[in-house]
Amino acid sequence: MYGGCRIVHQSRAAGREASAVIAAAGIAVEHIDVQYELDMHYLGQTHTVTVPLPVEANARGVSESVVRAAFETAYSASFSRLLPGLAVRIVSLRVAAIGRRPAFDFSVFAPDASTSLGKAKTGLRKVWFAGGWRDTGVWSRLALPVDAKIEGPAILEQPDATTVIEPGHVGRVDALLKMTKLASPEAYDLFAAFSPLIGTNFERTMVHKLYSKIPEVNFSHEVLATRPCDLAVMRVADVEWSDLGEPTRVLSTLARVRTRTELTHSAG
Repeated sequence: MYGGCRIVHQSRAAGREASAVIAAAGIAVEHIDVQYELDMHYLGQTHTVTVPLPVEANARGVSESVVRAAFETAYSASFSRLLPGLAVRIVSLRVAAIGRRPAFDFSVFAPDASTSLGKAKTGLRKVWFAGGWRDTGVWSRLALPVDAKIEGPAILEQPDATTVIEPGHVGRVDALLKMTKLASPEAYDLFAAFSPLIGTNFERTMVHKLYSKIPEVNFSHEVLATRPCDLAVMRVADVEWSDLGEPTRVLSTLARVRTRTELTHSAG
């Protein structure tokens, strides 16, 4: 099937080379995991199966029996059968080194410890709510301390957005991130591990890997619906919601837009 010494040598060399790439990146890691995979098939076949090798980081433990057993496990999982008596061929070797980052602490994004509600408040203005003018506090959202509570009416300003808290409602800093962490800790941890790579040469590659591994989460049902105490509802007018997750919804939206366009033209 293969030359045992040769594949061990190639595996170890590839593992060292891949690990060196991580070491040269200058990114702090707790440890480096090295994974070995083979693309294999029965002699005479054109398709291959991916065969993960259950061996240590330095490729110790690679042997013909280990490779054969790993291939049969992968082939059986893909095709629900084996082909006894046929020779097995290794087509290619693939080695991946993964640098495991320390757990990321999102508190580094929190406002400075010296922040306070008093410092974050920038003024007072008249704002129209429910048929009348109300004295409304204006706050710098990015300057609010962690866990701050702002009672409405209030305006939270930041460079790219403005948040309105209506009378009778209360806004809490960091509620959304905490909801996500409580509802889907696995997804939260994956994003947390990825965040230090933002802005580096590895960002694009790791984004693809992140979204190939992240669990599917229904944000409405699994995050928002499980934390009603953290939510508030504000009535708005002349706003519609279009969920284009299915072809029928896309077609119905297009039909609605087309009808409105025709009505506008006929009215003109």
